[in-house]
Amino acid sequence: MSGMGSNGWRKNMKNLLKVGFGDVIRAYAEEADDFFFVEVGAYDGIKGDCTHRYIREYGWRGIMVEASARNFEKLKENYEKDDRIILENAAISDRTGTCKLYRLERDSESYGLNYSMLGSVEYGFALKLKSLPENREYNITTEEVNCMTLDDLLRKHDVKKIDLLQIDIEGHDYAVINSIDFKTVKPNIIYYESEHMRPDEHADCIRMLEENGYTVRQTDLCNCIAVLHPERLRPWNILKARIKCLIRRVRERIWGGEG
Repeated sequence: MSGMGSNGWRKNMKNLLKVGFGDVIRAYAEEADDFFFVEVGAYDGIKGDCTHRYIREYGWRGIMVEASARNFEKLKENYEKDDRIILENAAISDRTGTCKLYRLERDSESYGLNYSMLGSVEYGFALKLKSLPENREYNITTEEVNCMTLDDLLRKHDVKKIDLLQIDIEGHDYAVINSIDFKTVKPNIIYYESEHMRPDEHADCIRMLEENGYTVRQTDLCNCIAVLHPERLRPWNILKARIKCLIRRVRERIWGGEG
């Protein structure tokens, strides 16, 4: 430290205050009295799930939605005993009724990516995966699933406010976001997968979110995050949320959450 010039100090501070997904979540969660989330495309609620640690850490209430009956059984194994979490076996789309869920399957899942995680109501998504040379041994299978809109889901469970809406449904994210009635509910944070959107869908999604008061950022090559109240993501507020989180963890370790 003694040999570090002002440029090095500024670079270190810039890296320290770089905002990631976890920082966005903490900036809101540390200030929320009753954080409520909706996760669309939950799989088993653990594998590949970036919100799992925060659900456990903060004791969030929310709804986890998974379309595949087989994957939903795994989700129930992990969350059924948590009375703060509502589990819903359905596909979320821009329509209501039933729809086909497409995914790649083969006799053995003993190597490579487990494509059972990647079911989609978009046939084109499964066809795109199937066309890759390494997937020659896979077949496209279908499953008839219940289908509802996000508004249907929120009415069913009498949800009035959402702090985090997370969507990861392999190419169908745009259709769901485009169907949201922002006059009825306006999530503080929307985290969605942009990787499989067409360029025109990606641009239109950002435009639509910005018109509804969101600040939208690409967090990595695959995902975008849209937030209301972007002032919460100013460096001082991010640092404050990190400090509050650290203090809370120390208290929990020493006093079991008291004090």
